[in-house]
Amino acid sequence: MIRSTRSSAVRTSALRFAGAALAALTLSAAFGAHPSLAAAINNPDGSKVDAFDSMALLLPTSALQGNASVALTAARNEYESFQVKVSAGGAALTNVSVSLGAALTGPNGATIPAANVRFAREDYYRLTTMSDGELATEFPRDAAGTCQGDCRIPDALIPERDLLTNEDRAAFPMTVPTNENRVAWVDVLVPTSAATGTYSGTVLVKAGAATLSTIPVTLEVLNATLPSTSTMKSQVFVNANDVGGSWSTYQQLAELGLANHLSVVPDGFDPAAGASVLGPLLNGTDNKVPLAGARLTQIPITRWGDFAKWKQVLTGLGKADAARFWCDEVDTATCSSWFTPALATYPGLKLQQIPRYQKATTDADYLDARSQAAVPIVTGLDPKAGWFQQWQGVLGLHGLYAGWVHRPLPGSRPLQRHAWMGYRPAHLAGPGHGLERLSPRSRR
Repeated sequence: MIRSTRSSAVRTSALRFAGAALAALTLSAAFGAHPSLAAAINNPDGSKVDAFDSMALLLPTSALQGNASVALTAARNEYESFQVKVSAGGAALTNVSVSLGAALTGPNGATIPAANVRFAREDYYRLTTMSDGELATEFPRDAAGTCQGDCRIPDALIPERDLLTNEDRAAFPMTVPTNENRVAWVDVLVPTSAATGTYSGTVLVKAGAATLSTIPVTLEVLNATLPSTSTMKSQVFVNANDVGGSWSTYQQLAELGLANHLSVVPDGFDPAAGASVLGPLLNGTDNKVPLAGARLTQIPITRWGDFAKWKQVLTGLGKADAARFWCDEVDTATCSSWFTPALATYPGLKLQQIPRYQKATTDADYLDARSQAAVPIVTGLDPKAGWFQQWQGVLGLHGLYAGWVHRPLPGSRPLQRHAWMGYRPAHLAGPGHGLERLSPRSRR
């Protein structure tokens, strides 16, 4: 039986909870013992159905043994996820579907709405050149790093029903080739109104009219509610050039981001044309976002931005304090020369700065004295941890904002997270770094 107290991928990684008690409830077993194993469901035709937690890497020819049932634990307003692997034997399986069977039903007949249980099919990306030694066992490579053999890795998720348009997509039915696997990803969102207690239901796996498996699912709802907007600020950039300058496309990506507790922010867009899009995203009133009240936490603006326009738009939306000036690995003198006129145009604008990589913290110009958020490159963070902790304490105003963070600094305030995203939202970072894919399998 799968036992999981870890939220799915990006959501857990991007979220930092407001209270220590809540954090203890949710994170104490995030990297705990392996789930107890029960026999997978083996059918006479050689096909198998296994359930796995959200952290399992399930390759197309993986022989990993899974579980026959699923047990989840989640707070209200939290996502919990698991995977269902369908394996064909000596003959391909066709018209395979994975769907909700019996509704998750709990105390006094209360149910988790069917719309809160979402299904998607995992699709594959073919690796070519490996950039490091990670996954060397799963993906052998030659001396040049070129992947050898079957180099398919789960990447995109194709939803059964589109979250934004509520339209059917091409997730199911699916074909499982001979001696291969195909995997469904299942998200469960616990409503904010859910009663505390245990809910039970099933997931149904079918090939045409034939039932391959009925998987028992239990969900324990804790007496706690997570905030819709993460207390750990984030910014994932969408550049206007990558989406043809379309505010509509940006809006969809931002809505998907907020559904995963992430702030997906515009870069290089004309703010005057986007006020109607930004308003609901900043004020938490975008009705496409399943987390009620979820909102963008900040709007970074580079030196190329029109600060007068941004000031006018954000002030008009009542969000003038959301703006951040963004300096990215330039020397501090140059950053200061850019920030000073921007600040004159946009009084109250806050400065975020990525220090020059490998620059010594003892250098007088390591950071502009006006910086309120520092973004050190993560690979150089550990040797400078003491300096940043001291810097954070000055006036109680400074925030540490790091890219691809493995762990927070001891005793530090919640870290923030930074990533770039172009028109392919499926690639945000590497495994284990907290942001791997927005349209998930590896939402870690």
